[in-house]
Amino acid sequence: MIQFDIDKIKEAGYETVTPVIVTLTQQEVDVFETTQEQVQKNDVLLTLVV
Repeated sequence: MIQFDIDKIKEAGYETVTPVIVTLTQQEVDVFETTQEQVQKNDVLLTLVV
């Protein structure tokens, strides 16, 4: 885990979007994404169903 100052990152003009990558599997996977435009700590972003 890392810690950072999100306000300083925003003040410097950097994006605060974090990509999430789900790699390919041998099985078919259904991916259900959140419909929220903004999320908070501990919000569910994805649900994967194998």
